[in-house]
Amino acid sequence: MSKMEYITKKFKSLLVGGLSLLLFCPASIYGQRSVILAEAQKRVTSTTGVIVCSVADEKNQSLEQSTIAILNPADSSLVSGAITNQSGYAIIDGLPWGTYLVRISYIGYKNLFINDMTITKEKPIATTGRQQLQSSSRNLEGVTVTAEREMIETNLDKRVFNVDQSIIAEGSTGTDVLENVPSVTVDLEGNVSLRGSQSVTILINGRPTSLSMDEIPANTIERIEVVTNPSARHNPEGTSGIINIVLKKERKLGVNASLSLGMGVSNLKKDFYLGKYTSSLNLNFRYSKFNFFFNYSFRSYQSNSEGDLVRNSEFVRKNNDTSFTKLTQQSANEWKGMPQGIRGGMDYTINQYNTIAIEGGYRYRSGQGNTNLSNLTQNSLLIENPLLNDTLSFYGQNSYSPPIGTHNWDAAINYILTTKTKGQELAVDISTSQWNHTSENTIDQFYFYPMIDTSYRKTVSTSKNNRITAKVDFVTPIGKGGRLEAGYKFDWSYTDGTYQIFTGNIKDNLTEDLTRNDVTTYNDNIHAIYAVYSNTI
Repeated sequence: MSKMEYITKKFKSLLVGGLSLLLFCPASIYGQRSVILAEAQKRVTSTTGVIVCSVADEKNQSLEQSTIAILNPADSSLVSGAITNQSGYAIIDGLPWGTYLVRISYIGYKNLFINDMTITKEKPIATTGRQQLQSSSRNLEGVTVTAEREMIETNLDKRVFNVDQSIIAEGSTGTDVLENVPSVTVDLEGNVSLRGSQSVTILINGRPTSLSMDEIPANTIERIEVVTNPSARHNPEGTSGIINIVLKKERKLGVNASLSLGMGVSNLKKDFYLGKYTSSLNLNFRYSKFNFFFNYSFRSYQSNSEGDLVRNSEFVRKNNDTSFTKLTQQSANEWKGMPQGIRGGMDYTINQYNTIAIEGGYRYRSGQGNTNLSNLTQNSLLIENPLLNDTLSFYGQNSYSPPIGTHNWDAAINYILTTKTKGQELAVDISTSQWNHTSENTIDQFYFYPMIDTSYRKTVSTSKNNRITAKVDFVTPIGKGGRLEAGYKFDWSYTDGTYQIFTGNIKDNLTEDLTRNDVTTYNDNIHAIYAVYSNTI
């Protein structure tokens, strides 16, 4: 083949390809247009018509998601509207006979207006033709977009309270935060109730915990999730619901650090106490696919209280004889504590669909306290003349708890797989924890009347808990608004504890009461599978 023949053959090939392209494009466009017009004809009614709009960019490429607004030409009020499909077409139906103003808009392009779009009973379909928008791009020096989550979010199965920006989170504890969550109450002893019931499960980062709420610094909490109707996915230990405390993790790149210090003052009558101090250090380093975090928290607190009780009782016998008694009780309490702990971990984002996380922590809590109590019971028939009152009993009691300690640690590994399907997720979580607690309490009782006597009692208790949990959870959306959850959970726990009691009349020489001692051993091994389908109505 000569060079001239090769060039001639190549030219013919290009010519045939070009002609094919020119013939095919109009056919494709007009084919789509005929389908759209046929659909528009179906939407025409006896009293309303249709406007068909086609939108493209400067290169005649279809613009999907363009906004079409049908306006009243008299006052530019909105009559109707639609969004273009992937072919750049939109059908706006349900329009009464009349003349309209059409506005076409798309982010990054200039608005386009089309006047005098008229539809009548004789001509119920009006078309705008292929409209090309002009770019309105501008060079900006820099834009900072800041978004804040709402304080309360409502999901299908839970309510979420975002407390990380709340002023309550500064210098307080998890107990203070929970007290401000609707439907959650905390009593003076720190017991948490949900909708009036104390049968509630407390989780931290979705896992069981042995920590009390006053051991968690409030500024380490990101959000609180309240599940009042838990599905089979959750452990059914709390019949009234589940409260999940989600701790913070810094998401900014580079090195981030924060230090928080606080001090509290309390008063009892005319006395002031400065025994409340809090501090928290948060460190975070995020680089590429890795994220490392560390937290240390310390809190020192002192609680002082006093109480006075006067109670008058009336007793009526069968023969109508009446007697009165008066109880006068005074108490003073003091308790000091010093919890502190560390926590750290790492997240590794393998790719946009796979993430693995490892974390662990250790916490130690020490505390001591004492209570002084006096009880005076009198026959109050002659209450107006205390000198003639008949004292029935009078005794005092001192209760003392020496410095005690609670140790607990936990570790966990978590893997999450997501897919291109929004809401579809596979999560694998394995965690272990250990909790050790020792307590001691000594009670000194002094009887002054009707006999003089002194007795002492000391109790010593220890408790140790080990727990291992592993679970696999799969969630996927089904249909419109539906969701399927399925999974497996393994939960093993072992608890042993001892209780000893010592009594006697000499404080330094007490005798162990073997008949009242107790040794407890408890072993729990659970395997469970579940499947749940849910949907909105």
